[in-house]
Amino acid sequence: MGRINYGPLIRDPKGILDGVRIDNQLQYNWMIRTLPLEPGTLASLEYKEQTVEKQEAAALSGLPGFYRGCFEAEEIGDTFLRFDGWNKGVAWINGFNLGRYWNAGPQRALYIPGPLLRKGRNELILFELHGCLETCEIELVNCPDLGRTSAVDDAVLNFVQEDNL
Repeated sequence: MGRINYGPLIRDPKGILDGVRIDNQLQYNWMIRTLPLEPGTLASLEYKEQTVEKQEAAALSGLPGFYRGCFEAEEIGDTFLRFDGWNKGVAWINGFNLGRYWNAGPQRALYIPGPLLRKGRNELILFELHGCLETCEIELVNCPDLGRTSAVDDAVLNFVQEDNL
């Protein structure tokens, strides 16, 4: 999902680069449409309350969907948003795009800077691309979850050479 920005492979095009095929047959006369995801557009979406059965059916369908929830914050401070059970998508907090999440990892939580939160009611919007295969829950936690990390010798991180005089 990232881009190469160095070396001989600096030209790293993304997207549709050649003809589109379905079952090895080229497709013609089709159109790509953008999905505007600006804060004003997100605010204009109509969200509906659904029963648990409808929510489960929609999540298991594997189709994309927008989900909105609100929570109350008593204190403002940096926090992290976990996506246990979600697959792949984009998250907004109070209209600010936090970034993308993906269950493939390695990162399991997005950072929410304290100034993005408000005392009282806060709104979270998720655009889930693939539906959820299990119970979809979010959780605000006080520490990051970067997935599996490797141990690094502190000497490697010390770039300043100290002169022993």
